[in-house]
Amino acid sequence: MLFKKHVFIIFLSIISVSCAPVVRDYYKPIYSEGVTHSSGCGGSGPADKISIPLSGGVELKVSSSSSAKKFYFTASIAAPSGTYFQFDSDEIVITDNAINKVWNVRITELITLPENVSNANSVEPANGNEYLRVIPTSKIMGNTFFGYNTLFGKKYFNSGASISILSRDIEYKLEDYSVQLPSIIINGNKYITEPIRFLHVRSIGIDPLNC
Repeated sequence: MLFKKHVFIIFLSIISVSCAPVVRDYYKPIYSEGVTHSSGCGGSGPADKISIPLSGGVELKVSSSSSAKKFYFTASIAAPSGTYFQFDSDEIVITDNAINKVWNVRITELITLPENVSNANSVEPANGNEYLRVIPTSKIMGNTFFGYNTLFGKKYFNSGASISILSRDIEYKLEDYSVQLPSIIINGNKYITEPIRFLHVRSIGIDPLNC
């Protein structure tokens, strides 16, 4: 009985660390100075998100996808304490690179924490939680906060704001497209990003079975 129990535990251990081939269907982000990474369980899965360093320690992270009559884009911007940023408009431009067709999509809201805006009384809570919903061109103050202790010292994180766009204006699935964000003002200086390209990719990858 004890032997069977040990065999069962070993079997579960193997399963927990085993990997399996998975068909991946995703949009690969491409940017000249960006670093791609996975948003999957434990960092596994396709590199479907990209981190783009801006100036003053500000970092932009984006991901996107497209299906028939449904376009999705999300972006988060984090900045250290003492740094502020804001979009200079509320419009992004989506371009189908195959046929050069263009759509203008508006950012309807920016989500941030109360401590990241100076006029917290003039905005509304987002989804009933601690976050606030502000206008897309609001000035956001970066905030560096303590996360947790590690073997190599304390771990700190920067906070900022995020946007999420779901549009049904695009009437078909995109295979190769670019997203142009509005200029970002960082500590009073305007920063213009390149168009961020997204390429539809199908491949076979290896993912852990326990995710």
